[in-house]
Amino acid sequence: MRKVKYFEMDYNKAMNKRVKCIKGIAKFHQFGFDYEEYEDGIGNFSVAIIELEDGKIKMVRADMIQFVEVRKGE
Repeated sequence: MRKVKYFEMDYNKAMNKRVKCIKGIAKFHQFGFDYEEYEDGIGNFSVAIIELEDGKIKMVRADMIQFVEVRKGE
């Protein structure tokens, strides 16, 4: 399994907007998908399934991870 940094959006009062902040390191398992329901239908989006250091599993949007290890041969 590859290591990833995972991020969450936090509100920055000084900048008066939401910013992407690193939350920790995790192990990447695989990509999947999730959905969100809206008044006019359903929106699908890609997620990464990751394992936190304490063993908990979390699904985060695919654009909220960054791989930190380079694969052999790259």
